[in-house]
Amino acid sequence: MGSDHNMLHALARHLLVLFSLLLLAACDEDQVARAKGYVERLASGLLDQAGSSVSADRAPIRVHEFLPEPNYNASGPDAEAAQMTDGTLERPPLWVRDGGVGWFGQTPVVISAERQSGPEKQDGKIRLHAGLGRYAGTSLPRQIDVYSQAQGRANLVGSYREPPGLNPADKKSYWIEVPVKALSRQFSVAVHGNGAYIQIDELEFVPGEVARAHAAEAFDAPDLQAIRDDASAQLRLNFELRAGDRGESRARWREVIGTGQVSWVADAWDQDPGQWGPEVQMDAPEVLRFAGYNGEKEVASVGFFSTGMGFSELSVEVKGAPVGAVSLFQLARVMTADGRLVYDPLKPMDDGLFRLQSGWPELLWVEADLSKMPVGESQAELRIRGASLEKTYPLEFHVVDEAQLAPATLDAKVWSYSRDMPIWGDSGQAMRDLQEHYVNTWVVHPSDIPGVSLDGKPDPKAEARLLADLERYHGLGKVHLFLGWTGRDNPFGISPDQPEISSSDARDFTNWLQYIQGLMRSANYEATDWAFYPMDEISGEETRVFLSVSRLIREAVPDARIYANPISTTTQPTSVEQLRALEEVVDEWQPVSKLYHSEVGAYFDTTAVPQGFFHIPDVPAKAAAPIRDYRALGWHAWRRNAKSIGFWAYSDSTGSSVWDDFDGRRPDFAVVYEDAGRLISSRRWEGFAAGIEDYRLLKGSQFPAPKDLQPSSLTARAMQKLRQEALKTGQ
Repeated sequence: MGSDHNMLHALARHLLVLFSLLLLAACDEDQVARAKGYVERLASGLLDQAGSSVSADRAPIRVHEFLPEPNYNASGPDAEAAQMTDGTLERPPLWVRDGGVGWFGQTPVVISAERQSGPEKQDGKIRLHAGLGRYAGTSLPRQIDVYSQAQGRANLVGSYREPPGLNPADKKSYWIEVPVKALSRQFSVAVHGNGAYIQIDELEFVPGEVARAHAAEAFDAPDLQAIRDDASAQLRLNFELRAGDRGESRARWREVIGTGQVSWVADAWDQDPGQWGPEVQMDAPEVLRFAGYNGEKEVASVGFFSTGMGFSELSVEVKGAPVGAVSLFQLARVMTADGRLVYDPLKPMDDGLFRLQSGWPELLWVEADLSKMPVGESQAELRIRGASLEKTYPLEFHVVDEAQLAPATLDAKVWSYSRDMPIWGDSGQAMRDLQEHYVNTWVVHPSDIPGVSLDGKPDPKAEARLLADLERYHGLGKVHLFLGWTGRDNPFGISPDQPEISSSDARDFTNWLQYIQGLMRSANYEATDWAFYPMDEISGEETRVFLSVSRLIREAVPDARIYANPISTTTQPTSVEQLRALEEVVDEWQPVSKLYHSEVGAYFDTTAVPQGFFHIPDVPAKAAAPIRDYRALGWHAWRRNAKSIGFWAYSDSTGSSVWDDFDGRRPDFAVVYEDAGRLISSRRWEGFAAGIEDYRLLKGSQFPAPKDLQPSSLTARAMQKLRQEALKTGQ
């Protein structure tokens, strides 16, 4: 009775939160009803850590289809489908067993199945056997949704949500149970990943009575994509219910400031302003200061908090600065794939109005373009006016002439393909944005390279796309032609075990290489303007294939340049010896940051080949730290004397909206957001550009890097202190 009371109390709290959200978003009554039923279903899931075998009373089921198909050690959809119901459990870890079924970078995944006995509709529980290996990036599902299907329609009949605080033992496999009500013969299971990998061993249905499971209303579901879309919406709704409750935050602030609004000079780069309490305003400075050289942009921020209810507005304007020298943005929140509301998009304040939502710390992003400010000292002011808040902040500028700095440039690469929609919908707009953020190394996608399959039939449309890309990038830096081959998937049929290329394949490859060289020359590219990028993220024994391919490139086109971005994995570690073996063919090194900063990565400090690194932020990328994952890249380059930096990726959203982590096949990596007629920047994107500007100042002033410098641990304040010293050194 007590547990039921607690559950109902929690349900009532969630529904109160939802009701508040609906008032703000003007949602309809139907959504309220769906949300209520969904919360009830989420209370039913159970993680069974004890079960180590299949159920004796399981009913026969058959798996028909996956969406998307398994892509990790996949043995084909038919074999994978049979494995899911074969009654045999693999020993942990699942991801190294042939019997495991795995996905990388895909969530949710939908498994379509059929009960082969029993009544048309039956109560019971769906059980899923999943693997956990935190060290390998494999997590248990965060949520599982089960759908009944009939006559082109589907309805949700049961859900599991990972319980708060769950911390099961690592390197094990677990049964997860989902009570279901009135499960039809045809059904689907949507599995939401909790990391980069999903690993499943077995799926079963056990008939029986269930205490709690609630069927939702049916919706049109002509295919598995409709179910996948609904499952994504269900997950998002669950997260919104949890994230929207700001009552505790509002109460903490109200104890200190009462009812009303307050402002203070804030840290523009803090990773999680949503956690700020009223103490953050204590001892805050009263002046916004901007110091740098007249070829960069500098940022300061003002924080706000409202303890009232709903939304309110403030008018904000800058007085006394040259026209266009200071721009104002509101740092907005966006939901990530793991349910966090993070501060990332920078929305321009076109109407001069700043909007406050009660209970949330809000940030005004003040960006000064120092190229439009006079060299030396100058002042302006920021005026804020609202119903219960009037404040004026002095703005102080200290600008150094860039001519006093020595030239210091970095190659910057962010894997932005001209085919990436929606960001490249206006290619001119995307190009201007990339150049303004110092990108000068461009990648051509394999689909836009004619004849890359070496079938002897180059596609004229692909050739036209390549030439269009080459014209777009000409004179703006280097171009890398990404061939998209791997150690086991390439036109030669070679592998790390058999890396030798046959003489006939070598002839075909030579002819194709010379054809590509001719295209590059026709586009007025010199040999130093571009490079072949044969394979992505090579590691371990795969380097043997890279070496074979690259040697042929060297023979066929002696002046060709070759780019390599090696990684190292648990199953395929990369050694110094393997890297050194590639020195004869590699002209540009850009290993992943994890390898670059490792013990093996010290090799890159000893090579004569130009070296740098690239970074892949953890998923979901929108929650990445703007300093650690983006701005600090320039500081690492300063410390290690790197020639290039980069990250994945500028415009990768798998073709879906960047505003929504739930509408694509995986969370977005893009650092800009699409908007009508323009692109919306982010703190992450501005952090990357700021890191390059920092590098130019630090390197150009010839200020020596402290020996104990750890760029990933630097705060904005620590960076500002070192910048001030560099500014003095450079004068």
